[in-house]
Amino acid sequence: MPKPPLFKCLHCGARYHVVQIEADASADVEINCLICDQPLRFRDGPFILKYFLTNRPQPRTRQPIVQPFVL
Repeated sequence: MPKPPLFKCLHCGARYHVVQIEADASADVEINCLICDQPLRFRDGPFILKYFLTNRPQPRTRQPIVQPFVL
């Protein structure tokens, strides 16, 4: 039995189960990660990709972004 297709958001690490649904060319919608709102791939040839969140990323302490000092 093949494993279900899994996807990990490259930005935040959220994990998704991915399902392919056959659709016509006019069915284009943009999909964003539910955690970090980064865009996810929404098409694979004739298929639309549907994402189901399976694991939220572990909370981590974020370091403040330091802007470079410019004179």
